[in-house]
Amino acid sequence: IDYILVGDYYIPDLKLPEQRSALHLLVYQLLQQFRNARVCGHRDLSPDLDGDGKVEPWEWVKQCPCFEVSKEF
Repeated sequence: IDYILVGDYYIPDLKLPEQRSALHLLVYQLLQQFRNARVCGHRDLSPDLDGDGKVEPWEWVKQCPCFEVSKEF
């Protein structure tokens, strides 16, 4: 399932509290339905080019989102 944030999300502080709350609720509801799901951003799907088990910024194929999804959720 893809969820796309539209707008200027290169500056995380611009997200409205209502947007953040709605997104948290949606992710929570989806995780209740799909318990083994992985919540991640586009950049987290980039390949681990050096094989160290982490996708580091220099390995990102995409820069979005501009926040760490795993920390947000």
